[in-house]
Amino acid sequence: MSIPGLQYLSLEYCGLSAPPKDLFSNMTSDVVELRITNYPGLKTLWMNDMATTGMTLASNLFSHPTLEELHLEGDNIAFGSEEVVPSNVFANCPRLTRLSLIQNNFENVDDARFLELLGHLSLEVLKLSGNKLTSFPLSTLTNFSNLSRLELIGVSISSIPDGAFDSLRNLSWLSLTFNGITTITKQTFSVETRERLNVLYLDMNPFTCTCELMWFRNWFVSDMELFHHNTNPPLEYNCNNLPLTSLANFSMVEQACLMSHDMNVMIVFICSVVIVTLTIVSLVFRFRWHIRLALYEVFRGRGDVRRLRLLADHFDYDVFVSYDKEDLPWVHQRLMPELETRLGLRLCVHERDFIPGNNIVDNIVECVQSSKKILMVFSKDFVRSQWCQFELTFCLTHVMDYDDVLIIVCMDDVASRDMTPAMMAVLRTTTYIQWEELDDAEHSFWGRLRLALHEIIPPPDAALP
Repeated sequence: MSIPGLQYLSLEYCGLSAPPKDLFSNMTSDVVELRITNYPGLKTLWMNDMATTGMTLASNLFSHPTLEELHLEGDNIAFGSEEVVPSNVFANCPRLTRLSLIQNNFENVDDARFLELLGHLSLEVLKLSGNKLTSFPLSTLTNFSNLSRLELIGVSISSIPDGAFDSLRNLSWLSLTFNGITTITKQTFSVETRERLNVLYLDMNPFTCTCELMWFRNWFVSDMELFHHNTNPPLEYNCNNLPLTSLANFSMVEQACLMSHDMNVMIVFICSVVIVTLTIVSLVFRFRWHIRLALYEVFRGRGDVRRLRLLADHFDYDVFVSYDKEDLPWVHQRLMPELETRLGLRLCVHERDFIPGNNIVDNIVECVQSSKKILMVFSKDFVRSQWCQFELTFCLTHVMDYDDVLIIVCMDDVASRDMTPAMMAVLRTTTYIQWEELDDAEHSFWGRLRLALHEIIPPPDAALP
């Protein structure tokens, strides 16, 4: 077939299942542009469902010496199948420089298959919009060094490798509209590539507006024409993670972006761990005696260690009395007559029984170890005495080691805010005896104290002189 002067041939909307195998075999016309398209329009190509069946192409179908521009759009051609698209379908097209393959099927098209089909063409314009290129590496495009225009609209690209387009030395028009791109960094496009581009469409991508995107945001604001190119109305560039915020209006404090996101996350994590650790250590230290006493109560024995110690050891004293010097009158006038005179017990009272010249700590340790029981007189003055607090700490350790208990006498109402953690722990885990100067209350007090000391009170005959 020869049609003099025929340069443009369109087979649009013909509903072809496959172009004629001898489309160019008998054609002597100098056809420059060929269109075989079946889709309704570019405006909605990435929103439409593809046809259920696609075209089948014959070997050497487009071989023609004058063909410069070819449009195969909306035909759902399965380019990944050798049976549907032979590897030589674009063979012998020496002048083919503009190729549009919009809205076809590029599943299973890897870089080897792509180069097998198109690698021999000196393409200047390539349109692959509407195809899913998830398994197609962008680095393959570096083989088309003559490309000046590249359309990749709605091809499911989620990220752009650094320098993916830098080898395309003639590229001036690039569209990556409607993909899944979240971030553009300074390394995505080299300085030379940025200077070379006249059009760069990146609208309708779900940008994540964080510190990592600030460089791109500044570039976008400084060169709006590059990203809009006289479009009316302007294209949409929005922050996907910030509703109702456009890319142009997004901003962040410079100091907040001095460190990388990963570094910020690590610092927050480390600080959180340190704070939690310090809090736990502080609580454990503050309530250490509560914890020790609670564990002691849980794991304490049945008194065997205490009874064996009372039977086996030799003791100089029956009761070690820990008190503050301000409470000495009560100890001398009330406690000692009751316990020593009436009950026949020998008390260790530091004003009387500590050995002169010995270190105070040594006196406390020796006297505690030489006593069967420990009685502590809690009062407001006891709280303020450092030596009393030392005695309390040492005595707590002592009774735990020997599976014993402290006998606590409270002289007055000691405010909880004044007490040390050790005193609070003891009062919360030990039944103490409250002193009150009332006849009935005093009688009850001595009865309870005798009950607490029943293990060491000698029989009535032994108490007589």
